[in-house]
Amino acid sequence: MTTGVSLGAYHAANFFFRHPDSFDTCIAMSGLYQLSLFIGDYMDENVYFNTPLAYLPEMDDPWYLDQYRQSHIIVCVGQGAWEEDMLADTLALKHVLEQKDIPHWIDIWGQDVNHDWPWWHKMLPYFLGKFELPAYSPPLSPRAQRRVSDDLSPPAEITGDSSSWRHGATPSE
Repeated sequence: MTTGVSLGAYHAANFFFRHPDSFDTCIAMSGLYQLSLFIGDYMDENVYFNTPLAYLPEMDDPWYLDQYRQSHIIVCVGQGAWEEDMLADTLALKHVLEQKDIPHWIDIWGQDVNHDWPWWHKMLPYFLGKFELPAYSPPLSPRAQRRVSDDLSPPAEITGDSSSWRHGATPSE
C-alpha cells in the first residue's frame, strides 16, 4: 500500500502507478499529480516519467493496465482553502482513470475541508477502515518477548479462573 498527503500523495500515486507489482493499493489525499506548479512547463524524460498526469494518458501497456485494474485506487481531496489545484488534478486523474477503464474511488469532500492536517487525520482512518487489513505486530526481540510475557502473567496471589483475570484486577472485580 502507498499512502500520502499533499506532496506525499503525489509520491504515493507516482510510486503506485510506476510499480503496480509492488503495491496493490494507493490512498492519495490532497495531492498534485503533475509538477507544473513547481517547475512550470519544463518537461524532459525524467519529469515525464514522474508525472502521472503526463504518462498515464499515454499508458497502453496491458500488463500495467491489468495491474491497475486489480488494485484499489483511492484519491481524496477537499474543496476548502488551499485545495483548488489539488481538486483540479484529482478531477484530471479521475478522467484519465475513467478513459482507461481503471476502477477507482475519487472522493471529493466538502467546501469546509481544507488542505491541512486535521482533515487528513480524519481521512486516512476513514479509508483504512474500508479494508480488512490484518493487524500488524512488529517482531519482538527475545528480551522484549520475556518482558511482555512477564507483564501478562497474573501475580502469584491471584488464583482461580485465569481466563477472567485482567491486568490490575483482583479476583473480586
